[in-house]
Amino acid sequence: MARKKKREKINIRSSETKTFFGLLFFVLSIALILTPFVKNQAVIFVHISTLLGWPSVVWGIALLSISVPLLTQGKSFINTVQIVGFFIFAFSLNILLTFWIPIESLDEVATLQGSGGTLGKSIHTVVNNTVGDILELVIILVLVIVAFSFITKIEIKQIAQLIVDMFSNIKIKDLKSKIDDSLPDDSLVISGGDDIKVDTEEKEEEIKIKDGQSTIHEPITTMPVNRHT
Repeated sequence: MARKKKREKINIRSSETKTFFGLLFFVLSIALILTPFVKNQAVIFVHISTLLGWPSVVWGIALLSISVPLLTQGKSFINTVQIVGFFIFAFSLNILLTFWIPIESLDEVATLQGSGGTLGKSIHTVVNNTVGDILELVIILVLVIVAFSFITKIEIKQIAQLIVDMFSNIKIKDLKSKIDDSLPDDSLVISGGDDIKVDTEEKEEEIKIKDGQSTIHEPITTMPVNRHT
């Protein structure tokens, strides 16, 4: 008599549960990726676009990277660190795209849909009111570098060294010459105390030179003539 096959209990580790969540994340990831392109086709896309803005594409890729190993029962083309990197990159992108929006435009729904969404607005407002513009931008750049390191498996110190090398190749003299070339010829430019360009029109108004000699106008005084000798 054949023994009955023991049925697998449904729990967090069961294949049915993994398949269910895998399908759920897969459908949600496709919706997130398509949202910026079809946001006016359905109400759900409008809400997603308002919440996440254009970074919804990156959020969709992050969820897709989770759904694949769940659907394939552990077989994945991406590891956990890279998944975390995608989520960090999506999070930082929400803030970064909202960072450049003027304050008076933060309440416009269309503007938020084309940038970082209400999520980016909320985080940007809190961070900016706490640390200011410069430190907020530094924090965003650090998050982007960390995310890039996680996704590409490149060490952070290598990325930092690459940035240092890029800036070290920029010479101050070259930068100064580019700035000088971009300015008009009749402007006043002081560079190291050597080159001074003065507006010629203003100079001609102050000093008039004719035939290589300066004309000096002196008052003419008349002497009284004594007619009584």
